[in-house]
Order: sequence, then structure tokens, then C-alpha cells
Amino acid sequence: STILIGEKIKTLRKQNKETQLDLARAIGQVRSTIACYETDQRFPTFDVLVAIAKHYKISLDYFAE
Repeated sequence: STILIGEKIKTLRKQNKETQLDLARAIGQVRSTIACYETDQRFPTFDVLVAIAKHYKISLDYFAE
């Protein structure tokens, strides 16, 4: 089965021992938006994915795998 983007964001965040609020502040979003991304209720824009990748120092390819 396909792993959705939300699950990938959540996994990254937990691996880095951050809360939704930590990630939200780091990329200029609000916590509720991160929650929506993680539950696939909202799809992050390309700019948001870039910001998350930069924050965690990973390649954008992570989201496409």
C-alpha cells in the first residue's frame, strides 16, 4: 500500500522528537495545519514540502518514494 505524505511527515517529526507545534513554528504554519497534513485531511503545498525538507535536512525525494 502507498504511504501517504501525511504519514511521512509524522514519521519525520517523531524521529526528530518534535511536537506538531515545534514543526509548525519552524516552517511558519499553525499546529492545526500540521495535524491536517499528518492525517491527510490537507495536502501540503510544494513550498511547504520544501520547508519541511530543509528543516529536517533531507531530500525532497523522501516524499516521492
